[in-house]
Amino acid sequence: MLLTKMTIGTTDHPNNNSVAMLVDTGSSWTWVKSCDPSRSSYWKENACPYFRQNDSASLTPTSEEQSIEYGGGWMTVSGPVYEEFLQP
Repeated sequence: MLLTKMTIGTTDHPNNNSVAMLVDTGSSWTWVKSCDPSRSSYWKENACPYFRQNDSASLTPTSEEQSIEYGGGWMTVSGPVYEEFLQP
């Protein structure tokens, strides 16, 4: 297991996000836990401890959704696909 700290978004944005990420070396995708009020009403009323999409000036949505199974299918991760800058 490889855990690394990454900055998501452009460094010139005042609220860019530094998050700890689990690097999946067997995948071409990078998954980031986030708070999206359009997918869950919980985040409309509660503080987000994860990646905050509104804090990135460079986040670009795509029309794609992606899903992947881990551990022989015991855990599925899914969500919308965005393009973004990642910096160590």
